[in-house]
Amino acid sequence: MVVMKIAERRHKTNRIIITTVTIFKTERALALGEPIIEKTVLSNNERTWEGDTPEIGAVLGLRTEYLNKKTSFSVFMEKMEEYILRKLNNGSDVLPLVRDQKDPHLAFETKHLPKDLSAEDKKSEVKVEIHKQRIKL
Repeated sequence: MVVMKIAERRHKTNRIIITTVTIFKTERALALGEPIIEKTVLSNNERTWEGDTPEIGAVLGLRTEYLNKKTSFSVFMEKMEEYILRKLNNGSDVLPLVRDQKDPHLAFETKHLPKDLSAEDKKSEVKVEIHKQRIKL
């Protein structure tokens, strides 16, 4: 049976958290203080850190950081999608940026900009004025 012991302490500057992960082969080895592996990691965040916006429910971290809410990039982006749709008005306008990592201007322009008038429609003053009003909105 493998036993893992995690200890956290703050550095004297109070800015850095030092996490030490020690893995023992058995409980007897734990009692004797004979670890298989001992790894020390420095971080600016405590293990329980949930990010600046805890409602997202996930954080990104370095491979060496031990964070309870740390997830992979793809899971984080899925949670960001959900958060944006829940919390932002017209959040669907920026979804291409989060979901596909694409420029949102293209999707916005295709959805919201009025189409150009045809040569025949440009001859009609009424259609030109209606088109101007659409652009003002």
